[in-house]
Amino acid sequence: MLGRIALLCALVVGGLFYGAAPAYAHAVLLETTPVDGAVVASAPRQATLRFDEAVTLTAQSVQLLDAKGHPVRLGPPMHLAGRATTAAADLPPGLHDGTYIISWRVVSADSHVVSGAFQFSIGAPSPDVAAVNRTASPVPSIVKRVGEVVAYLGFALVAGGAVLLCVVWPSGRPPRRGRYLVWAAFVALFVGTVAALLAQYPYATGGGFSSAFSASALRTTLSTRLGQASLARLGLAIVLAVAVRAGYRAVGAACLLALPLTWTLFDHSHVGVQAWLAVPVGSVHLLAVSLWLGGLITVAACVIGRVPGTAAVLPRFSRFALPCFAVIVLTGLYQTWRQVGTLPALPATEFGRWLLIKLGGVTVIVLLAWYGRHFVQRAQSPESLRYSLAVEGTLGVAVLTVATVMANTAPARTSYAPPVRANIRIAVARVDHVEVRLTPAKQGLNIADIYLVARDGALVPVPGVTAQLAPGRRGSGAQAIRVSAAEPGHYVADTVSIPYAGSWQLQLYVRTSEFDQTPVLVRFRAH
Repeated sequence: MLGRIALLCALVVGGLFYGAAPAYAHAVLLETTPVDGAVVASAPRQATLRFDEAVTLTAQSVQLLDAKGHPVRLGPPMHLAGRATTAAADLPPGLHDGTYIISWRVVSADSHVVSGAFQFSIGAPSPDVAAVNRTASPVPSIVKRVGEVVAYLGFALVAGGAVLLCVVWPSGRPPRRGRYLVWAAFVALFVGTVAALLAQYPYATGGGFSSAFSASALRTTLSTRLGQASLARLGLAIVLAVAVRAGYRAVGAACLLALPLTWTLFDHSHVGVQAWLAVPVGSVHLLAVSLWLGGLITVAACVIGRVPGTAAVLPRFSRFALPCFAVIVLTGLYQTWRQVGTLPALPATEFGRWLLIKLGGVTVIVLLAWYGRHFVQRAQSPESLRYSLAVEGTLGVAVLTVATVMANTAPARTSYAPPVRANIRIAVARVDHVEVRLTPAKQGLNIADIYLVARDGALVPVPGVTAQLAPGRRGSGAQAIRVSAAEPGHYVADTVSIPYAGSWQLQLYVRTSEFDQTPVLVRFRAH
């Protein structure tokens, strides 16, 4: 039975990671120099990028390609004037006329990779420009994610199992099955942490996993916040193992309180709004989840194994789990508000959809826990709870896996962008007003739907509509946008490429006759 549960847990974890998409948009690119699509008279001396949060650079963070996609040697990436929110590289002298592509790949403050590309031209654009295909090996990302799940699960079993056996379990020697489970969890915590640590360098640079084992790669990773937190986690885990073995409860408690910080000091908690509050709240949330889930799995293993004394521990664990779950709910609500921000972002973002799945799993677990508490209060045999506890523990592992996937996904608060809707009255010819819908109004490729509407609501066909996109309010550096007719009176611009977040303006020109056109200006903010 226990082997089947372990296999089911492994399938749940593997299935979630197989279907999970890569993480994007943790740090947001705000501006570049040269701007995307710019045509300059002479070669710039330097390419610069500015982000909304600090980023970590590697030797491969900024690359220069010519119009055919061939690499061009440039200076090493650096932070501009020491500002961690910038990335810059000196361009080589003597660049020929034509189009060049800047491909970039940086590590955001929450340890996740953000990448992209923009182009500029010297003199005039090249007639043909190769598509940028800076693909990265998927192996480091998979190893990193699996390592994170194993480390999370290991910590949960260490925390919950150790507290259950040392504090909640009735007096006497804890059962051998429970002890073996806790020591196996220590191994999982170590192995998962080391695997994620080794995978960080090839994940950050986009190289193969073999590059993780060089001395320079390890030095680079250990110089980052994630590397230092991982070392601290390994050290605290060693001290905790000694404390559990020797029965030093005070030392063990201190380690349990400190270990969650080795995650929350470099994940989503320490960036964004209210980081000063989010770090302790996230740490308490992780500890409460670990105490509950680790204790639950340990109890389930003892019940399934028919360990003597389990009947006596069930009501004690039930009373212990209730405040843990209350803390999980309260801290989870705060984290949901902080990382989602608005309800429409739940179904509209990857992070929000994972959160809905997580909430569904938690709801089922609550129902099963209520069912189990009902049997415990009536002092019924643990045999009645075997399958309930097994399912509850399996769902707990699945929820923890979903939480890890969410940690590798951009929070909905930063990735959600409500569509821009504008209704502008012009009253020219038969056209009463122009309706513009820009989706999703964020960095990257967007679609603009343009409707020319008469007073009675009918669509009005016109000789043509042209458009330009420009940053800011001054309209400098405007780029032409292709507009085509979808139906009479409905026009679509399906290649509105917004290179970075910020203020933008979409300038439309509605031709109402062969010689007359009416300007329509739509100002908006891209996320």
